[in-house]
Amino acid sequence: MTVETVATPWRARAKAATAGPMTDVPRPENTHDLSGLGERRTKALKVHGATDWWFYPLLALVAAALIIVSLGADAFDRDGSPQRGQRDGEAFIYGPAQLADGIDPTNGHLRHVVRDFGVSPRAVRIGVEPGRGQPAPDSVGALFQIDPADAAAFAGKPVRVEITFRRISITTAQGLATSLQNGGPAFWSGGPLPAENGVMAFDLPAVDGAPPKGLGIWVISDKSDYNYGVEITRVSMKPVS
Repeated sequence: MTVETVATPWRARAKAATAGPMTDVPRPENTHDLSGLGERRTKALKVHGATDWWFYPLLALVAAALIIVSLGADAFDRDGSPQRGQRDGEAFIYGPAQLADGIDPTNGHLRHVVRDFGVSPRAVRIGVEPGRGQPAPDSVGALFQIDPADAAAFAGKPVRVEITFRRISITTAQGLATSLQNGGPAFWSGGPLPAENGVMAFDLPAVDGAPPKGLGIWVISDKSDYNYGVEITRVSMKPVS
C-alpha cells in the first residue's frame, strides 16, 4: 500500500464534504438574543440599553456643576444696578433676584448671594466688618439701588420699609437700620434684630431734594471677632401719603 492510495479516498471524502451546500449559522444582531445568557442577564442588558440615553446629559450637568463650584461666588459677583420692583397696591416689592442684582456694599459692609443649586438667588446675606458701630448721617452702608421710575413715587414722601429677614446661625448681627439715600445727609431708623425670623419695619421721613437713589441698609454689630450679618429675602417700600 502506498501513501497515495491511502490519501486518495481521504481527499475524495474531503472534497465531497466541501462541495456540498453549507448552512450558515445566523449571527445574532443583538446581544439580547444570545442563548445561554439567562433571563436575568437578558433583562439587565435590556435595562442597560434603555437607559443609555441619559448618561451623556447627566455627564454634562455634572461637568457644569463642577465648573460653577470651581469658580465660586466670583462667577456671579458684579456691581449692583438700579432695580424695578413689583407693585402690590401702593407698595414696591423687591425679591431675592432684585436684591442680588441691586445691592452695592460700602462702609465695611459685605454681600453674599445665597443661590438654589448655585444659580437662582434665594436670599442675600449682608454682613459688616468689626468696629463699624452705628451709622452716621453721611453713611451709606449696603446700598440697594432703586430704579428712577420707582424712586419717583417716594419723592417728598415718608416711606414705610419692611425687610423680611432670617437670622444666621452663630454670626447674626444685633440690629439693623435703614435710610433713604439721595446724596445728602441721611436719617437712619433702626433697632435690635428680633429673636425669631420675621419682618422688621422702619418708618423713614421724607427727604428733601432729589428722589432717593436707593435704600441704605446698615448692619449693627458691636462684636470685634468676626463679620456679623443677616439674611434678607424681601424688601417692601411703600410711600405714605
